[in-house]
Amino acid sequence: MIDKAHENGFEVTLLYIALQDENLAIKRVKERVQKGGYGVPAETIKKRYRQSNHNLPEVAFKVDKIMIYDNSEKFTPVYVRAN
Repeated sequence: MIDKAHENGFEVTLLYIALQDENLAIKRVKERVQKGGYGVPAETIKKRYRQSNHNLPEVAFKVDKIMIYDNSEKFTPVYVRAN
């Protein structure tokens, strides 16, 4: 999809919001459910967390601009790169 966007003249920016670990993501989903929000099974969260971290390095070098933030505690910029 990124390559196709570039072929069509688009600039691609990736905004990546990270957490320290999958357990924090699971905890936040549980808190959301307690407040009436929707849930996601813990195994699904773990799978998506691992896939996301695995895919990031490859995708990061394809985009024109990347901004990575850590949202574990305070929303903190971790890395920014623009070509």
